[in-house]
Amino acid sequence: EEGPLWNRFYAGPETDRMCETVEKSLELISADRMIIGHTVQSSGKPRFKCSNRLIMADTGLSRYYGGNVAILLMENAADSDTDQERGLRIKVLELSS
Repeated sequence: EEGPLWNRFYAGPETDRMCETVEKSLELISADRMIIGHTVQSSGKPRFKCSNRLIMADTGLSRYYGGNVAILLMENAADSDTDQERGLRIKVLELSS
């Protein structure tokens, strides 16, 4: 749960410490977002934290976790559905299984 290769720190409720860690991590690698899998979201939808900078993307595709099929679509955009700060449209498309 807390090892260097497997960690659930980001799986819990959003906290100031979490968001500060996300910001520092992204800054170190010059990235805009962190997308994490292998932590199934009970809602069956990706969960967004820390002003959309952290995305918990595992929707539980396996039948064991409910077989929810969803796609996280991220594309450059310049309209009202956009993360204005970064010029990115983020959509979650749910597909019937």
